[in-house]
Amino acid sequence: MMGRFAEVSAADLASLQASPDAVAALFVDPRFLGGMSAGVTKLAELDLDKAWHGVHYLLTGSADPVESPLGRIVLGGTELGEDDLGYGPARFLTPADTATSAGELIVLAAGDGWADRFDPDAMTALGLYPGVWGADDREWLADAVTRLAAFYATAAERGSAVLTCIV
Repeated sequence: MMGRFAEVSAADLASLQASPDAVAALFVDPRFLGGMSAGVTKLAELDLDKAWHGVHYLLTGSADPVESPLGRIVLGGTELGEDDLGYGPARFLTPADTATSAGELIVLAAGDGWADRFDPDAMTALGLYPGVWGADDREWLADAVTRLAAFYATAAERGSAVLTCIV
């Protein structure tokens, strides 16, 4: 499974809410969609690949969804449609939620607070995807947190919404 993120305008989010079946076209390989198009423009996109669950844990201290600004970043937000795209339906953060979450993520990413939670043995014991963690994964996750913070900062600066999906 891969953690994917898309930045969209508030107007495009409203279009997707009205027609959620089109959201799959934003996240799934187009070869499997028979030419289906979402009809919206991704202003930016980010693929955390298999780092998504480790990043969520570093941000929240939990393997499970957490209802907080940091918890919304990877596994939170509001479901968009009912299609299971891999690990449930796609989700969205409104522009206001994006700005709030981005603010907390930028502060956390700038410091080392997230790094204090990096514990490969605990992460493996909790069953965090992809399943086995080692000391060498710290740099990989640090890079993922940095890229995610930059993605959310840009989306917040532009007043955009963020779509998240684990495919």
